[in-house]
Amino acid sequence: MRKTAIIFLGVIMVSSLLAAGCKKAKKEEPKPAPQVGATVTAPQAGAAVAPLADTGPGSSGCADLRGSYQVTQLATFLGCSRDGKQLEIPDWKNALPQKSELAIIQSGCTVEATENISSPKTKISLAGKSSKEGELTLNVKNPADLSLPLKMTVNNKHQTCTYKGGLNWTGKLESKGLLKGNVKYSLTLSGTGSACPQSCGIVTEFDATGK
Repeated sequence: MRKTAIIFLGVIMVSSLLAAGCKKAKKEEPKPAPQVGATVTAPQAGAAVAPLADTGPGSSGCADLRGSYQVTQLATFLGCSRDGKQLEIPDWKNALPQKSELAIIQSGCTVEATENISSPKTKISLAGKSSKEGELTLNVKNPADLSLPLKMTVNNKHQTCTYKGGLNWTGKLESKGLLKGNVKYSLTLSGTGSACPQSCGIVTEFDATGK
């Protein structure tokens, strides 16, 4: 009887030790490792936007307008005012530089372009669209940053006046390497205190020939 009791107590002690060991093992069970790629890092505010990749029209079906073009612009209208009064500009046809170079890059139907005027040296950044029919629209990226010089005679004085504002190119691919259309300008004088017109509107016709 005594021997049986000792064996019974031994069984209870072993069971208790095993139970305690199981609980400890459960507490120390390692957490599963995080899955690879589970963490997503949000983009930082103000991160630089990548420039347009020049990949052409791709499968969009839009006309491929990429390339460098020699541009000739001829003014068909110029109207300028100061203090609400229209000004007479006798040499208005020559106020805007007539020669420039237009460099176009394209991704799908999205188009970006840079117009470079050699004299006076000016660079204009443009963005717009191409269509399946070969139509092109371009607008100045930031009207406030535009710095466009116009040479004109105002009140018998020859002046060079600098303007900011908007401009819109509308054209069409007439044949391979040849774009034709018009450009409309809506300009406001940069700065104050000069005798230059405070605002000018211009319409031109352009021919752009691929180099």
